[in-house]
Amino acid sequence: MARSYTDVASVKSEPENQVLASAPEPSAFVGGHPLAGGERSGPLAASADLFTGRAWVLTPSPLTSQRALDRGRELVEVCGGVPLVMPSRVHDEVVALTSHLPHVVASLLAARLLDGPEETPLLAGRGLDDVTRIAGGSSLLWSDILRANAAPVARILGDLQADITGLLAALNDLALPGTAAARRACARSWTCWTGASPAAPGSAAARTVRAAPGRPSRARPGTRRRARARTTPPTACGASRTSRR
Repeated sequence: MARSYTDVASVKSEPENQVLASAPEPSAFVGGHPLAGGERSGPLAASADLFTGRAWVLTPSPLTSQRALDRGRELVEVCGGVPLVMPSRVHDEVVALTSHLPHVVASLLAARLLDGPEETPLLAGRGLDDVTRIAGGSSLLWSDILRANAAPVARILGDLQADITGLLAALNDLALPGTAAARRACARSWTCWTGASPAAPGSAAARTVRAAPGRPSRARPGTRRRARARTTPPTACGASRTSRR
């Protein structure tokens, strides 16, 4: 019988819970996850220095003994890895962002290429290769990983969805013809970049921004230029306009 046990699963909370629920000696177990390898698998993908200099996470449970943790560190060092110790929950939340979400996004983008025009392969450069490379991983393996870490991945995907929704609204505004769309895009950019709200309706600043070329503002002479200098938001292309006082 071994004196201590570990594993190399990509998600740590699930195996830890199983050990705590059913293992005869949970104090002898310390979870482990070497952050090595790539999208290729099998004997031909083997490498003698696979773990050299790579992070290897150890996730002791509340019942893990110091002896088991020390042996886990020894194993990592023998393999040339760099041991990192953290709780299973923290590990799963971090890899959801740094590993699992990138794989999901890469896979979705790779799938979108199937619907592209026939000229798509002719214009695919190294940037696209870099972004979609990890989508070549084992679908069976990644199905298991996403099932085991579904909740953290779903939370981060929800945040990404909100980011994409905001970006999509801004792009749709820019795609519409006319100055009204440009003003809406500029106002949104100004709020996003500065945290300031657009000029209040009825204010001198708002009347100045709304004034069309050739249409006089109701602001008193001499105040229109100063109001514009203080309130004009960045243009749709991102450049700021300034006026002399």
